[in-house]
Amino acid sequence: MTLQWSEECEQAWNAIKEQLVTAPIMGFADYTKPLCMHTDACKSGFAAILTQVRQGRHILVDAISRTTTDAEKNYSSAKLECACVIWAAKKWKHYLYAVQ
Repeated sequence: MTLQWSEECEQAWNAIKEQLVTAPIMGFADYTKPLCMHTDACKSGFAAILTQVRQGRHILVDAISRTTTDAEKNYSSAKLECACVIWAAKKWKHYLYAVQ
């Protein structure tokens, strides 16, 4: 099966990208409100998003991801998830320390 990328596909892709980086989906951190850190890990990589609830909706503050190291690929699922939380917390310490 060959992927057929049409002009309609390109327009839809560009519309999705635009929606993902504009309010109310993405916004700046409000340091007077709690932040929510969501993480996920698997043998091939780590991913995390930082959100904040405003007007009943999660607003994306930041998103990060990376591939796992050769050593991490040998971790159990629980250890991978813990390593992902620690990695994300270190990356976002400037956000997390600033929240009142």
